[in-house]
Amino acid sequence: MKKKIKIYSIGLLLTAIFLVIVGFILPPIMQYHAKKLYEEATTSYKIMYAYDLTRQKNVQSTLYAKSKSGGEELVEYYKSVYDYYKKVHLGEIKLDMHYDKEYKDSLYEEPISIPLPLRFLGVGEEVYLEKEPTKEESVVKVFVFDTCCWGYFTAYIPVINLHDSMPPDSIYKKFLKNAAELPKPSDDSPHYGRPSPYGYYCN
Repeated sequence: MKKKIKIYSIGLLLTAIFLVIVGFILPPIMQYHAKKLYEEATTSYKIMYAYDLTRQKNVQSTLYAKSKSGGEELVEYYKSVYDYYKKVHLGEIKLDMHYDKEYKDSLYEEPISIPLPLRFLGVGEEVYLEKEPTKEESVVKVFVFDTCCWGYFTAYIPVINLHDSMPPDSIYKKFLKNAAELPKPSDDSPHYGRPSPYGYYCN
């Protein structure tokens, strides 16, 4: 009995130590590292903006991957999307519609499956590159910062979705209008309450 109590007590102690480290010690260290990296990025890195213009001048949020190979899969996906909308624009095919049960609304659906888990950057998200992309590169690694909670993450983005400036006002305002009209996910939606990509302490 005493042995069980001793094991239980040790388990509680180790759990408490782990929670203290995760909750109080690690966040300041990670935030300090993020601040130092941000200072370096703002002075030495290339600043660009991430968004997708493959849909015939309709701006959208860009997908990103967590690895270079995933980024290369996204390159092929965006090439297919571009070809699809080019045919739509030429009148060769029509946009497909489907009924979304989650949002209870009819939405346009592209007959092109996304090859990776959905990870988006906001339209016009400011990203930092260690160097200018070369003509040979189709995917680049970027750093994305949250200066409110001082977190960051790395992402691999197709070069076609990186731009030197924000999208033109005309299509950006159209995007904001469409985004405001979209149904908002409910609390029980699988899209609600996901961990922050910037770090667990940013949730």
